[in-house]
Amino acid sequence: MSELLAFSKFFAIQEAEPLIELLRREQIPYSIDHEKEVIDRVYIGDNFDPLFTVNIPQEKFAFVQSLIDNELGSATKEADPTHYLYSFTDAELLDVINNPNEWNQYDQVLSRQILSERGVEIPSDKKEPRSIDEYTPSSVKGFILVRGYFAAFLIPLIGVFIGRTLMNSTKTLRSGRQVKMYDQSTIKHGEKIFVISLIFLAFYLYLLIRRSYFLTV
Repeated sequence: MSELLAFSKFFAIQEAEPLIELLRREQIPYSIDHEKEVIDRVYIGDNFDPLFTVNIPQEKFAFVQSLIDNELGSATKEADPTHYLYSFTDAELLDVINNPNEWNQYDQVLSRQILSERGVEIPSDKKEPRSIDEYTPSSVKGFILVRGYFAAFLIPLIGVFIGRTLMNSTKTLRSGRQVKMYDQSTIKHGEKIFVISLIFLAFYLYLLIRRSYFLTV
């Protein structure tokens, strides 16, 4: 069986049930991860809500996408009025529309429907959904990077992990294409953190070995 890659993310497992039912009906292999971004867990902290990720074979992305598109229209017409999107502001709904790789397809369509019900005109540059093959890499800046450099100097093993995460993390778009999660500036910082961590790791190991040697003499 081919590798299962992230297809769609949900804030609650109940929100994923229609997709899961579709995958079962079509006998498409899938798995569910209770996910947080690795870099958040390492040194940003646990301040972000967990996400549930539904994974499917990469070669099935386009097929499942077409099935979802065919079913979304009728599904949103019967949307539960207690759905969390109804509590979103107009600006937040527009943000959902403009970030198709951060929100599942149902949320995208329902956001448009809610704005229409509110009589809110969608700006011309957002009337057409962004391509599911578009992605703007994330940028890690400021205090978070400072903590990464501190880890490189003081706890180089963690620094190595952080550096590799910033350098190599990828994201699978709903089209099935894999892209770098972070922008070039962040990747370059990751490379520096990685190299500094290796240098200090070697230095601390040298000190440890030297200390052990003198204690045994």
